[in-house]
Amino acid sequence: HVLGRHIAQFSKLFSGYILGEKGKVRADILIGFGNRADFDPKRHNENYVENGRSQAMLMRIQEKNELLWAWLEADNYQMRRCHDIDRMFSIPGLPRLPNWTRSDIFRCLEKEAMKQVFAMRLIETDPALKLLPRQPQIRAGIEASASGQIDEGLQQLLGQTLTSGTPYAGSATRFHARAQERAREARTL
Repeated sequence: HVLGRHIAQFSKLFSGYILGEKGKVRADILIGFGNRADFDPKRHNENYVENGRSQAMLMRIQEKNELLWAWLEADNYQMRRCHDIDRMFSIPGLPRLPNWTRSDIFRCLEKEAMKQVFAMRLIETDPALKLLPRQPQIRAGIEASASGQIDEGLQQLLGQTLTSGTPYAGSATRFHARAQERAREARTL
């Protein structure tokens, strides 16, 4: 009776309610101020890339098939996160950039550093990449990672989110599309 009769006033005055052990909160608050379950507030943004390199080194993968699958798994992780980021940035009228998008982007950079380590080791064990006879997208991605390049889409995404006032230009969706192509090729592998 209270909410039903005064819905417009309620949503202007309150951000949600609690009733017993249940409740509701406005979605824009959850989206804007929420974080993922794996978010660690103690981690500094500068540490993500170095952490990615050291994680990949600690894995000590030597076999070329395992290196390829580790590279593809890191790429798939980035694809999923970029898909989420793109969907979030496509919502009109967000009051602020959600907290979790920033940490997702740094996690993607962490995975990019891991991909570089895996790609360098893969090129060392299979310089001609004979393992990838009909996978041009994966081959190009591994060669770029091995040469130390950071994906252009991730660089643009980082720039668009760290610089306030810069409008989102779809860089996450471009990365997602390229990663989907690599995932399709991986299924045929």
